[in-house]
Amino acid sequence: MRMSIPIGYPYLFFLLFVRILAFLASAPFFSQRVVPTQAKIGLAFLLAFVLAPSSPTPFVPDSDMAFFAVLVQEILIGLLLGFVAMLPVLAVGLVGTLVAGAMGMSYASSISPLFPESTTPMSQLYTQLAILVFLLVRADHVLLIGLQRMVDLMPPGQFLSDVIGLSDGLLIDRILAFTSRLWEVSLQMALPVIGVVLLADLALVLISRAMPRMNVFSQSLPLKVAMGLIAIFLSLPYFWPQVAAEMDKTGQQMLMLFR
Repeated sequence: MRMSIPIGYPYLFFLLFVRILAFLASAPFFSQRVVPTQAKIGLAFLLAFVLAPSSPTPFVPDSDMAFFAVLVQEILIGLLLGFVAMLPVLAVGLVGTLVAGAMGMSYASSISPLFPESTTPMSQLYTQLAILVFLLVRADHVLLIGLQRMVDLMPPGQFLSDVIGLSDGLLIDRILAFTSRLWEVSLQMALPVIGVVLLADLALVLISRAMPRMNVFSQSLPLKVAMGLIAIFLSLPYFWPQVAAEMDKTGQQMLMLFR
């Protein structure tokens, strides 16, 4: 007796696999270069296998163009979810960029282990601290649970245009709100260090007025670096709770995106 497998289940599994793989390629921690590509593919395969039985069976397209459109849409949804979840980590990394610019340490740049472009060592330090807090608060578990919730909110195969139409434009507004909040959070976290460095600059200006022959520029960089490091050390008790609160919002922002 020959058994026949419905085409709906392999199609659903494939759509879930593509969405989750795109998500892992842009999500916090999972998108790092230290995570092997084989591990990402294996995790996406395992999650798709677990989530497929509880997902509604999508409508199988009757043309190649419709299938290609659905496939591209699933990739975009996965990348969008990963990008929204990545915003808190980007905000903390931007703190390092702002602090390095204020301290005069933005001249030295190197290849980032998280992103393909070059960045300052201070930004790398803050980004790695954000990833560490991300794992400590178990936000990676929240992201994986959020993927399961997103299958219910945004079933595989459902057109994204229908979701945007039903949300009355709220999807675009939420993306813009999450992105604009990145600068607000970064400035709040970097403001103590920037304020201390500005006070050091003001002191150097007063010294240059009092002693015009003194080469203030040669003394400014070590003083600004020293004052900045002291400010960073003293602000750590207030910095960690802010980072932990931002990391907790990674899964929440994912769920709020398509509500």
